[in-house]
Amino acid sequence: MNKKSIFVDLKIDSVIKSIKKEVEDKHISCIIIDKYKQIVNDKIVYVLVLEKYYIRIMNKVTATVVIDDFEDKTRIYVKAGGGFSSYFVRYDWGAAKNFEEEVYSVFEKHIIE
Repeated sequence: MNKKSIFVDLKIDSVIKSIKKEVEDKHISCIIIDKYKQIVNDKIVYVLVLEKYYIRIMNKVTATVVIDDFEDKTRIYVKAGGGFSSYFVRYDWGAAKNFEEEVYSVFEKHIIE
């Protein structure tokens, strides 16, 4: 599920709770390391930064999740990266893509057009 962004039939607060419950709470190696919320003219943008340790690369991968309601429906955008084993070997064995898909999969049943 390689998506640029998705729209869901949930409010922003429900999206945040779902990420906490389905991603952070279910995996001992995953935490929300930062969050930021901004409200402008009754529109909300929320940014979460998650971090997960992957044994297969023996390193952490970070995912940035941007959630907004600018178009009167909730949009979710996820981008993950990092986890390289060294400066010269810049390959994460698919860990970043896996982390993105893990976050998006929480909302599979809530995707709208």
